[in-house]
Amino acid sequence: MSGIGNLLTTGSSTPWTPFQRNVNVFLNSNITGSSQHNSNYRASNVIGNTVNNNEYSKLAGMPDKKISWQAAANKSWLADLDGGDTNPHIQFDLNPGVGTAALDSFIIGSAGNTLYSAGGYSISGSNDDTNWTVLTESVTFPGGSGLSSNGYDDTLTFTNNTEYRYYRAAINNYSGDYAGFNYIVGWDSSLFANQLNLLNPNHVNVTASFEDSSTSHTSLEKLTSKIRVNYGWYIIEEIGSMDIHWDEPKLFRGWFGIMHSTNGYVPGGAQFWKSETGALNDWTLISTIDITSTLGPFSGYQGYFIDIGTPVKTQYLRTVFFATGSSTEGQNFLHRAAWMYEMSSSQAPPIPASVSATAFGDSVGLTWTQNSGSDNRLADIVYNIERSSDSGQNYTPIFSASGSIPQTAVTSSFGTAIPTQYIDTGLPAGNYMYRIQSQNQHHLTTSSFIETAEVSSPPPSAGSKKIYVTNKGNIMINPNDTTLIEL
Repeated sequence: MSGIGNLLTTGSSTPWTPFQRNVNVFLNSNITGSSQHNSNYRASNVIGNTVNNNEYSKLAGMPDKKISWQAAANKSWLADLDGGDTNPHIQFDLNPGVGTAALDSFIIGSAGNTLYSAGGYSISGSNDDTNWTVLTESVTFPGGSGLSSNGYDDTLTFTNNTEYRYYRAAINNYSGDYAGFNYIVGWDSSLFANQLNLLNPNHVNVTASFEDSSTSHTSLEKLTSKIRVNYGWYIIEEIGSMDIHWDEPKLFRGWFGIMHSTNGYVPGGAQFWKSETGALNDWTLISTIDITSTLGPFSGYQGYFIDIGTPVKTQYLRTVFFATGSSTEGQNFLHRAAWMYEMSSSQAPPIPASVSATAFGDSVGLTWTQNSGSDNRLADIVYNIERSSDSGQNYTPIFSASGSIPQTAVTSSFGTAIPTQYIDTGLPAGNYMYRIQSQNQHHLTTSSFIETAEVSSPPPSAGSKKIYVTNKGNIMINPNDTTLIEL
């Protein structure tokens, strides 16, 4: 698919969601279960056939096998408690995947039915598959009581400085004959600025206002609730928007959440806008995404990551979800159990290369080439140009060059290519140097400057040449304008 290379993928310097491949180490591990209710009850992201064939979706962070939320065939792993399993768990062997890792952060989804849901979990680590160290334990809902009919999601963070080869996620508390998991994500907290959900007002100082949404079913608390009930952000029109305000700028890439039990409640598209003030006329379009084309087709209770497309640093974020006319995209939709993580850093954009300056007349033409960067798409780069008239001792900004436009995920097109040339005109006679740096227009990091050689404007004369006709009919060219004597 066109434009896949524009996404952050495995090996990039800055992870941006626990669901990205190189962050969720379990996607590269060998996975086994303590028991199995029957061959039908296995999580599709544990064993079974690959069901996510959308390469864009996978490279945007979703696993090879789609995450689904139902306790149904091929949708959840269920332990056979009735058959005598007294320690229901799923075990991850990181070798031959990542080998060993000091994991201290987990997101766990229970089976999507209270009859199969855990009341709590424990995480353990081992290096020999025999001696196990309990790293954390929780009992969120004793005996499974207090759950909705759709289960719940939990996030466990703890201190762990030891690298383990094996990890176990065990079910602490349950009722009924079976219990199981929907999905498990594990990562190292050092990859992120913190483990707080940027959308959850109980974690960070964040507020939001909603337009064209159900007032009884929509709020940040409901959007980020761990209990999967039929609320979240519920839009009742063909378009709805949410304005988010943090107490300070945050750096992020997108958010993860789950859909309704039916695929008719999935938006067709989304737009993201940023602002430095939140004022009415102070909004910049960042990205336009065709959700159905890039992440679908969907099934009930499916989770999906909404990829903004580039790291963004802003204090004000506007998200607009809308229908696109397909019969499977209803007039209204519901998004819930949403997570957004803050990135710890963002690598500087690639440094311009092959920078040169050429004088002609009273102008200087600059040219350069652009390098690729691991977590900076070239479409989001601005080039800042500065000039010096004192042999590089002092520089003055003269121009910022950018031809990029907001991302369109349907075509992965960014409109006009970013210019890699500039002509500085109307210069008085003198000697000049230039320097250029790249800057990411959304998270504002910059590369170092690259200087050009010094050039003169106007360029030095090549020397006068005068033509003489002698009395013998000969034509002579005297480049030095000296006296000619013809005998």
